[in-house]
Amino acid sequence: MSRVLIFDQPERLFEQCAQRILQLAREVLKSQERFHLALAGGTTPQELYRYLSKSDAPEWQRTEFYFGDERSVPPDHPDSNFRMVRKTLLAPLGIAEASVHRIHAELPPHEAAERYLETLQKLPQENHLPRFDLVLLGMGADGHIASLFPGSPLLDEEEEPFGANYIDKLESWRLSLTLPAINSARHIILLVSGSKKADIVRHVLHGSSDAVPLPVELLARENLEWFLDREAGHFLDEEYESQATE
Repeated sequence: MSRVLIFDQPERLFEQCAQRILQLAREVLKSQERFHLALAGGTTPQELYRYLSKSDAPEWQRTEFYFGDERSVPPDHPDSNFRMVRKTLLAPLGIAEASVHRIHAELPPHEAAERYLETLQKLPQENHLPRFDLVLLGMGADGHIASLFPGSPLLDEEEEPFGANYIDKLESWRLSLTLPAINSARHIILLVSGSKKADIVRHVLHGSSDAVPLPVELLARENLEWFLDREAGHFLDEEYESQATE
């Protein structure tokens, strides 16, 4: 069963999500040397990263930073997830370059994917898949996660942890972790904000009857925590609100 948390104020959403990430890092680092974190791109995580960047917690110096997905653009491009994360989180924290494992999205898409597959071999492995300690995800209004969109061929991937796919509606290539890699993580945090996501949140958490599930519905629920603002959780019933509101 997923854990669902709803916050009345956006500031509380980002503050509490930041605290949860640091809590998980501390727990993991009690039993291993490094914390392996896959970061999300998009608009909502930017605010979270600004909260995280204010913390000088020693755990950051023992963290390996990976990326859940990337657009097929150079690292200095305005649309680059890496560029956004570097500006809002990595540079303010003074993270060493050796601890940041970016996707080389300036390369041809399939070459970039092959190179990141090699990078993911640096992680602890379980059942031939990289074992992240935490994968941070956002969600689109169409139910996509990372760069796994409805109808994406990567949704059918059962073995490889990472790949490239062309998104017809965006007319662009995207590079992304696959569901096997995401669902193998110790923890998954799904950070969702805004009224445009409310219908999808209700659809997923109240149970879908669709023949073809949305990408977000394919996440392993036993590892999953939802962090929602009030607008995103607007349609949830009283059971969720009584259990989850802080």
